[in-house]
Amino acid sequence: MRSVLGWIARIVGLAALCFAMFDVPSAYAASRGWSPWLALALGAVSFPLLPLAWHAFGERKRRAGGTTTGWDRLLFRTLVVAVLAIGGVFAAARGQMWRTMRTNALWFVPDHTAPLVADSPLFKYIPPTAYELVWLRPSPELRAQLVEAVPDLADIIGKALTPAEVVLAIGHHDEGFLLAERGSADVAELMQYLLADAARLGAPDTVNLKVTTNGDNRYMASPGWASEVGTGRPQALLDLIPRVPDDAFAIALAKQLTALGHEVDAVGYIRVRKLQLELSVDLDAADPAAARAIATTLQGLLDRELGDQPAIAPCLQASGEHHSIDADGTTVQLRASVALDQLRTLAECIGAT
Repeated sequence: MRSVLGWIARIVGLAALCFAMFDVPSAYAASRGWSPWLALALGAVSFPLLPLAWHAFGERKRRAGGTTTGWDRLLFRTLVVAVLAIGGVFAAARGQMWRTMRTNALWFVPDHTAPLVADSPLFKYIPPTAYELVWLRPSPELRAQLVEAVPDLADIIGKALTPAEVVLAIGHHDEGFLLAERGSADVAELMQYLLADAARLGAPDTVNLKVTTNGDNRYMASPGWASEVGTGRPQALLDLIPRVPDDAFAIALAKQLTALGHEVDAVGYIRVRKLQLELSVDLDAADPAAARAIATTLQGLLDRELGDQPAIAPCLQASGEHHSIDADGTTVQLRASVALDQLRTLAECIGAT
């Protein structure tokens, strides 16, 4: 019985080691925002490809004799590769290993997040001529994960993350704007403050601005749009919403937006996933050449900004933040993420530069 238990324990231990050899390098690659195929390749090289290739090559050149078996030698080679692969990731992670594995250990499990549905009752106020939209949604997931990541700020988080829903819509060439909300008296007070501030600054047509209440909903529209409220929805703009996952709490959309000399449709969102704050932006260009040009220009602007402020790069690296800018066909993809428990450290570090 004891020998059977010992055999089972060795099998389980070996299986755990093999899984770690695959998972640790690939999870690190996933945490850096690299391609899933590259993460898969790194994990597969660590196990099983490299140990098996070494074993096959070594056994072909090995002379007969000796006291070790083929299985013994395969296990030894596997252990050597494990030390190099896992140790190398520990060195590369620079103290971020626990965070990397906590948030990316199961990176290969498909994300079954459903697409977001354009079901906000505030959308009925947006005129059909809107071409930019910002939508802030209540996010219980964000509140819960922030409290878990930064428990000493639980009270502040609870007050800051109100259950309000806010929509800001803008028309072409600033022809109109609309700010709508439901669920928060604080946002209603902000509307009144904006009105008072605009009047104090002598903004044109301020006298025609007002907050309209409709049940639990409130909205404020510019004079040019007030008559268009309720006449239809900007369907082409709202058709972009299903490209956003339903756990996003901040969404920005635009149709026919001019970006770096090119006309694009834009879809951006922020969400919290696996204790990571994730930013995603897709810019749909007219053709692959335009997408590549936009991606190259954006990367150049980012490199120049980091070059002009060299103190920021160490802050980003210390926080484990990572970002990428890629062109995939006609779409430019911008991705960035940072661990929730590093947000305060990152803000303090950048603020001190």
